[in-house]
Amino acid sequence: MSPDNPFSEPTKASPTASESSLADQDFSSPDLKFSPPQPPPPPPPPSPQPPEKSSSDQVVILRVSLHCKGCAGKVKKHLSKLKGVTSFKMDFAAKKVTVTGDVTPLTVLSTISKVKNAQFWPEIIRK
Repeated sequence: MSPDNPFSEPTKASPTASESSLADQDFSSPDLKFSPPQPPPPPPPPSPQPPEKSSSDQVVILRVSLHCKGCAGKVKKHLSKLKGVTSFKMDFAAKKVTVTGDVTPLTVLSTISKVKNAQFWPEIIRK
């Protein structure tokens, strides 16, 4: 080891008085205790209510050219995506589709007409 190079030999650092006193101190504070966040309470279970017909629900009856299950699948797909539809049923024999929900008849007709030939069901007027 040379006296002109102070870095040639590692020296041991002795703890100073201020360092040793810091190691013995407790820095915890009763005001700053950590507590994990509480999870939100679970939502109340939904009350089982049967679907009710509201005053805004309409029943739209259409004649749709249904030939096979593929035709029915196309109509079902478009009706299930239509906003406001609560239920629908298809009658293959009569080629009749009944849609119930908060929808306008023209919206239902235009939606189904995109995939199948559709028209409003002719109503029989009796006197």
